[in-house]
Amino acid sequence: MSNAVKFSHAETPEVRVAAERGDAVWRVTVDDNGPGIAEEDRERIFGAFERGDEAAGREGYGLGLAICQRLIERHGGELGLDAAPEGGSRFWFSLRTGSPPPASSPPSRPPR
Repeated sequence: MSNAVKFSHAETPEVRVAAERGDAVWRVTVDDNGPGIAEEDRERIFGAFERGDEAAGREGYGLGLAICQRLIERHGGELGLDAAPEGGSRFWFSLRTGSPPPASSPPSRPPR
């Protein structure tokens, strides 16, 4: 939501959040009235240290979406981006209802 406000070109940024429960998942969407994200950048911006063209001159390291995606995936969900119907962007994430998946073992570290 903070990115939606930060990158808006509108005098009054608009952010809409909705949640919908399906049979096995919750799906949350965040729509904004910003400039949108070019289709060719929609996969790239989820990588660590990747920033969209609109980020020029703004603070940030390009880690927010990468961290969000990893957190959501570790809980058995998905995170994605679509073009919003009225322009702007629509980010969404889904999480399964019920118990989270079993935690994986942390990576082993070599002895010091």
